[in-house]
Amino acid sequence: MSLPRSQRLRDANAWKLVRRRGRRDVGAHAVVHALRSEEACALGFSNTKGFRRAVDRNRARRRVRAAFLEVYQPPVERKSTWWVTVAAKPEALHATFDELKQSLRGQLTALGLAANCSLGQG
Repeated sequence: MSLPRSQRLRDANAWKLVRRRGRRDVGAHAVVHALRSEEACALGFSNTKGFRRAVDRNRARRRVRAAFLEVYQPPVERKSTWWVTVAAKPEALHATFDELKQSLRGQLTALGLAANCSLGQG
């Protein structure tokens, strides 16, 4: 599942800004940072340190990205846009997809971001 280029957080300075000034929630499977932005919503996905193999690192990031995109409901109104970074932890490799979605949904709620709770089943 890929994001359109316009919705990706690609600039290194933007990543640093989100990590330094944004709100953070550390969950069992991922670390989520969020910062209100004047610009369009943008998402970025990475990994925490601790992965030994590239194949595990990539698999964890893909699983967390897919789960996040199922539960995240981007804000509709222009005045409430966010830049969000999500870093997958090694624990994401061994969690079920439903556990990943539930964990991320809780993190989004804790950060005050919209989570689409109707997508939690199935």
